[in-house]
Amino acid sequence: MPRIHALLACLLLPLTACVSGGPTAALLMERSGSNADFGMAASAGAQLAMQRADLDAAIRALPAARLQLVERDAASTPAAAKAAAQQLEPIALVGVGLNDSDEAMAAVPVFTQAGKPFMIVGATDPVLPNRCGPGTFLAAFSDDLQAQAAARHAVRTFGRRCAIVMDARYDYTSGLARAFAQSFERLGGTIETRIDLRSPRAMASVAALGSGTAPDFVFLSAEPDGLRLMLGPIRTALPFTPILGGDGLDCSIYDEVPQLQSEAVFFTTHAWFGKGATPEAAAFAAAYLEAYGTPPPNGFAALGYDAMSMVNTAVNRASVIGPPAPADIARAIGEIRNYRGASGVISYADGPVPRKDVWIVGIRRGERFLADRVAPSP
Repeated sequence: MPRIHALLACLLLPLTACVSGGPTAALLMERSGSNADFGMAASAGAQLAMQRADLDAAIRALPAARLQLVERDAASTPAAAKAAAQQLEPIALVGVGLNDSDEAMAAVPVFTQAGKPFMIVGATDPVLPNRCGPGTFLAAFSDDLQAQAAARHAVRTFGRRCAIVMDARYDYTSGLARAFAQSFERLGGTIETRIDLRSPRAMASVAALGSGTAPDFVFLSAEPDGLRLMLGPIRTALPFTPILGGDGLDCSIYDEVPQLQSEAVFFTTHAWFGKGATPEAAAFAAAYLEAYGTPPPNGFAALGYDAMSMVNTAVNRASVIGPPAPADIARAIGEIRNYRGASGVISYADGPVPRKDVWIVGIRRGERFLADRVAPSP
């Protein structure tokens, strides 16, 4: 377990027990497994939102309906996520969490089939609300949106010849690679090579990228385990070629590898906390540092904070005329407009998948920097 994970586990442990006396929300986060970088950060953000709820004037102005949290580890697998959902659904009015699309498709229907809403924190497949059922909302932008942003940035910055390396084992990585290729080709780009990590010749194909004319950049569609596997081989074949990926690359692995491997790596993500951050993201980062003694490790921390803040507000609004019911909470979430969060402006006026700015972060000499901010296309 990375040191920051151990620290957050200690800090969050007293807050995850179910407390009686108010409406209960289920929090399903990947506290272990391959997606723990995302789940631990999002959990910390969600817990911080509840700690700071009393500071929110909109919450204070509503009748007291103190939302209680009970958390279970989704453990980074669909089976574990579904089991956690089955444990918590009977005692909760609403669910919050999950940062992987395969996990969400397994677990969220446990809530929606019982008529209870679920706010998905970091999973980004745009079809999740249709596949998981009514009452499903995304706090994050969708894969097609981050793919469009990545393609626009690549054409402007890197060039029009791309090699795609993808891990097709997961819904997220296969969907993101497909969406990126479509957007990139619409902008006049060419996909010169597609390498599927499931292929027995994947490593040989990656090594061959260094032969002949190199692509302008590599689009790496991977989760943290795929990034850990491929970063070294890609850098061996193409020492100076930019690597671009989605939010699955917003993790701590760069601290574990030689600096050369992570040089000129870029990824789309949900929030930025350094120079150029929005006032909301900067305020969140300061509160996170004060609460946990460390800066937010990635954009998923902001997503957890925003998701929990919106659900808490919705529960309170649904409590105005009496004890909140799941249908009232779902309606209140759907009525959210122009919520200015740490991860951007969120509105459900056009449905359960928000359209948000995409931040593109780069790695230079081991340090992160803001490379671009891409607004959604009209």
